Amino acid sequence: MKVLVRGAGLIGASVGLALKDAGWQVFIQDQTPEKTAEIARLTGLAVWDQGSDPDIVVVAVHPDEIAQVILDSLQLYRESTVIDVASTKNKVQSDIQSFTQDFVRFIPTHPLAGKEVSGAIHASEDLFVDRTWVVCPSTDVSTDRLSQVLELVRKCGATPLMMTAAEHDQVVAVTSHLPQILSSALAARLLDLTDDSLAVSGSGLRDMTRLAQSQSALWTQIVLTNNKEILKELKIFIDNITSLQNSLLLNDAMGIQRFFDEGNQGKAHIPGKHGGSSTAFDVVYVVIDDRPGQLAALFTLAGYWNINIEDVRINHSLGKDAAVIELYVLPEVSAALLSSLQTAGWRVQ
Repeated sequence: MKVLVRGAGLIGASVGLALKDAGWQVFIQDQTPEKTAEIARLTGLAVWDQGSDPDIVVVAVHPDEIAQVILDSLQLYRESTVIDVASTKNKVQSDIQSFTQDFVRFIPTHPLAGKEVSGAIHASEDLFVDRTWVVCPSTDVSTDRLSQVLELVRKCGATPLMMTAAEHDQVVAVTSHLPQILSSALAARLLDLTDDSLAVSGSGLRDMTRLAQSQSALWTQIVLTNNKEILKELKIFIDNITSLQNSLLLNDAMGIQRFFDEGNQGKAHIPGKHGGSSTAFDVVYVVIDDRPGQLAALFTLAGYWNINIEDVRINHSLGKDAAVIELYVLPEVSAALLSSLQTAGWRVQ
């Protein structure tokens, strides 16, 4: 299969690397010949040779450029299937259907993968492995073209999920765009705090503000392309916070507890490992020295005792060369892990 990736940033270059690793013929094209050559040297991907039409064109440019590049691709490559990898789908699909009859060769897609950093330098061939990749074909798209795209998704290691463009944008407003907005809002609040105040913080603050380091220019474009759905979700969220505010004003303990209970229930809806049902884990806390080999030794011992570590978090101690490791395990093995670590001389909390 021959593929042209137009826009070789983090996502585009990662698509190219994944498909090249799968044995496909991959070419890249970026904003200028100089930029394309630079990315080719960085990634080892081939520069577009202007030969016969590619089987698939992957458009991976910024949201404000995407409609024009899709239209340009449909015009230049008359036999190709064209897909995009942007994080909103409804507007771009409507735009393409309004401007050209060739929209039957266009299939909107969205790989649910990424990093807080950008650029081809951070691309990797395994970025999409075991990730969901949403595919939003119109009813006019041929079965052959859809099969091509589903094969591309699977070759990248992802799992395709079919839904309409409108359904997609409704869902990501809650699961992707709202978390980004709330993370940024919380992080902005920290600007008013002193360094001493910020020393009184734990892993929860770091978890909640991780997304706040994402590119502001890119996210401005993303939210503008899905503003109607985001406004709906912001209203629901503000109403929920207002309800908590009223409960606090009235010292309404039941209303406050209801707020947290509903959060517990919502958290339980998030799929667990491998897409299964959510599982409650026990946490074993281990204090380690901040030096090479400590984590490896810890995991090796867990493996020796035949205990699977389901998840792990690292919290660095303030002012000390030490860290607290949170080991998430199934409840039925937590006591055995705790006892074994203590016997082996590890500092366990």
